[in-house]
Amino acid sequence: MNSLPDLLRLLAVPAFAWVAWRDIATRRVPDRVWLPLLLVAGVALLFEFFTINGSPTRRFFLVRVGLSAGLVVPLSYAFWRLGGFGGADAKAFIVLSVLFPAYPAYRLLEFSFPGVETALGIFSLTIVTNAVLVGIFYPVALAARNALAGEVSLRSFVARPIPAADATTEYGRLLDVGPGRGGLDLDALRMYLRWRGHTLEELRADRSTYRHSRSLPEERNPPGDGAIRTTAA
Repeated sequence: MNSLPDLLRLLAVPAFAWVAWRDIATRRVPDRVWLPLLLVAGVALLFEFFTINGSPTRRFFLVRVGLSAGLVVPLSYAFWRLGGFGGADAKAFIVLSVLFPAYPAYRLLEFSFPGVETALGIFSLTIVTNAVLVGIFYPVALAARNALAGEVSLRSFVARPIPAADATTEYGRLLDVGPGRGGLDLDALRMYLRWRGHTLEELRADRSTYRHSRSLPEERNPPGDGAIRTTAA
C-alpha cells in the first residue's frame, strides 16, 4: 500500500515537469516555484516522522534526512559554482534533498517503484549522481552529433555550429565571433537588439551604418533580460 507521505510527494512531480519544460523553453525558472515545493516536502517529512513507529526507526529516518541535506545541498552548490549546474538545477536538487531524502515506495497493480534501491537509501543522492553521469556523457553525444554533420574538432565536444540567422533563437554563448574576439553571450545579443529596436538581420544587412554610434536611436527600448520571447508563462 502506498504511504500518505509518498503520495503527497507525488504532488511535486507535475511542478517539476513544468519547471523542466519552462527551463528548456526559456532558460528561466522563477524563484517563486521553490517555496511551495519546500512546503510540500516539509509537510511530507513531518507526517512521515510522526507516523513512524519506534524510536530507532525514527532516528534512522532522521539520519537519512540529515545525510540527504548534508550531502546533496553542498554538492549542488559546488556544481553550480563550478558551472556544472545552472541556478535552477541547483535549487531543484536542494528541494529534492528534502522532498526525497529516502527512497519512496509506490505500488501499481503488481509492480513496485522504484525497482532498485541503493545500500545508502538516499534517493536524492541517486538523482544527483544520475544527473552527473548523464552530464559526463553529454559532450560525447554532442561530439558524435557534430561528427555526423562533418564538424570534427576539439570544440565539437562543447558546442555545435548554428546559422548566424538563428543566433537570436538559441541560448548559450558563441565560442568565437572573429579573430581576436571573445565569445558573445546570446542573452546579451538579444538585450542589445531590443535596446536598439532592430533585428539582427537589419544590422547584418547594413553593417557600415549600424557600427557607428550616430546610428543609435534617440529613444531606446528596455533591454529586458535576454530571454527568448515565448508564450511560456
